[in-house]
Amino acid sequence: MRSLLGLRPNLTLDRVTAGLAVCLALFHIMTAQFGLLPGLQQRIVHLTVILALIFLSSASRSAKGGRARFGSHLWLNLCLALLAIVAGGFTYLVEETISDSSRIGTMTTGSLVIGVLLIVLCLEAARQVLGLAFPLIVLVGVAYIIWGGALPPPLDHPPVSFSRAIEFLYFSPEGIFGLALGVSATYLVLFVIFGAFMSHSGLNDFTFDLSRSLLHRSTGGLAKIAVTSSGVVASVTGSDMANAASTGAVTIPLMIRAGYPRAFAAAVEAVASNGAQLMPPVMGTAAFLMAEIVRVPYGEVVLAAALPGFLYYVLVYAIIHLRSARLGLRGGEESSLSAWRILCSRGHLVLPILILLYMVVVAEVSIMRAAYYSVLSVILVTFLRRNTWMKPPAILRALRDGGFSAMGIGVACALVGIVMGVFGVTGLGLKLSGALIELAGGNVVVLLLLTALTSLILGTGLPTLPTYIILAILVAPALIQLGIDPLAAHLFIFYFGNVSSVTPPVALNVIITASIARSNFWETGWLAIRMSLATFLLPFAFVIDPALILRGDPDPASVIVAVILALAGLLALAVALEGYWRSKVPVLLRLLGGVGAIILVVGKYPIALMGAALFVPIVWHQWRTRGIAKEL
Repeated sequence: MRSLLGLRPNLTLDRVTAGLAVCLALFHIMTAQFGLLPGLQQRIVHLTVILALIFLSSASRSAKGGRARFGSHLWLNLCLALLAIVAGGFTYLVEETISDSSRIGTMTTGSLVIGVLLIVLCLEAARQVLGLAFPLIVLVGVAYIIWGGALPPPLDHPPVSFSRAIEFLYFSPEGIFGLALGVSATYLVLFVIFGAFMSHSGLNDFTFDLSRSLLHRSTGGLAKIAVTSSGVVASVTGSDMANAASTGAVTIPLMIRAGYPRAFAAAVEAVASNGAQLMPPVMGTAAFLMAEIVRVPYGEVVLAAALPGFLYYVLVYAIIHLRSARLGLRGGEESSLSAWRILCSRGHLVLPILILLYMVVVAEVSIMRAAYYSVLSVILVTFLRRNTWMKPPAILRALRDGGFSAMGIGVACALVGIVMGVFGVTGLGLKLSGALIELAGGNVVVLLLLTALTSLILGTGLPTLPTYIILAILVAPALIQLGIDPLAAHLFIFYFGNVSSVTPPVALNVIITASIARSNFWETGWLAIRMSLATFLLPFAFVIDPALILRGDPDPASVIVAVILALAGLLALAVALEGYWRSKVPVLLRLLGGVGAIILVVGKYPIALMGAALFVPIVWHQWRTRGIAKEL
């Protein structure tokens, strides 16, 4: 191998994979500028490069793994990368056949073989980057297409042969190369690249330094700094796990040194990073597909998600404040720079975010053009100050990281296409949606509870994107049929699908932060659930009162009332959870206040006032013991 490559295998493969990742990023930037490839060619090239990149990355890791793994894993992944290129090349040549639905039924034996090969490659690539759960579900779906006709009613469907199933999943625009991969291949990857450029522009350091300067004297200053910096960066990158690992490596040790328990410090970072997919402007992969499925501009999704995203962080801040006050942690080390100096020297780094929001929400520029101009704006904005110049090495690193970050998203979207194809061929989605309505007895509240439970169960084994897609096909139509606003229904399942990142037994964010903090996983997970209870309550709140997500043409007064009630409820919930305000709160009053807080959050005026009444005993107790508290 040394003589064949002329260099150390791991060094050569590192360079090849990095170069391919840069090429993938450049390909999407160039096609955004000069026009997409015709037909399905854009999607085919996108998927081919991503599959090759995944297998080459695995081969590179195998080369670094020593002699025990060098032989089998290295060569196997190199062969898989080569097969991906062959399958992609063949598919590119017959692209016109795939695009032409009238030619369904004319697939040759060679196309059948390539179709099977491509499906297998997608499953294996997903296993390597996403884990085993999602590929297994997809495999069960493919088996259901082929053998589901033999099942008893109502699960049966008209018989579909093996060749017909492969033809539909591979040889039609409703399968692998369907809507989900189209979103990934056009503008989703551009947002991933945008996040990579923002990370390399110095935004992380800027947000950390600014929040440290502003919050260092505040009660719980260091924990609030962690939430602020993680929240801002994660909302741009849209990657919760990557943010938990990168930002957590800095913030968690600082919190522990300041006196926070290890599990609490880890939970704070996990929950702050989890907001990556709830807070605009990027919001992760599923939000872009949501816009396509609901058929609304992405700007509407951003506006709808803004207030719930803000309220999510309100509960996190309130819990941090109360816990810090109870522990006597009044702040962190004083920053050597004033907030004004930090803003003057690096405040311009926030401009690309504002530019993106303006183009998406105000100017209503096409989402692909908005993403493209946002990427360019990052580079241009850094040149406003010499100390923030983005030099060629940093640009190359951003392109490389953007390409690598696209791997999991691209292959997940390919498998999502297969899932959508399974439901399309078998009609399973309509059957299960009808069954849910029947099970709920036509009751909206019961259906919402069933939906939440289903989302939590699916989310324990799947990433947010496949969880959302499966529920969007199975459950969302039932919610909409019972009169719920379409965007509210999709945001409802999106929120509950996102909970898995901080909810054991999976809780990937918690695994990452607990390993950094060296804390107990289950203790950290329990604290993370408490801090992220807004994720469980807000979906019910904006379904009951769509004014909270600016739906249903609400007047300003309705929006203000909805926000005030939710805000008051979440602050009250923080007191009930922590059992502390200005002094310790008795258990019975905590239970009473907790019920009142939930009613405040999910209840619509005037019912929500009952929740406020239930919280009055806590206010009276605090006044009697230590006086009325200052505002949090």
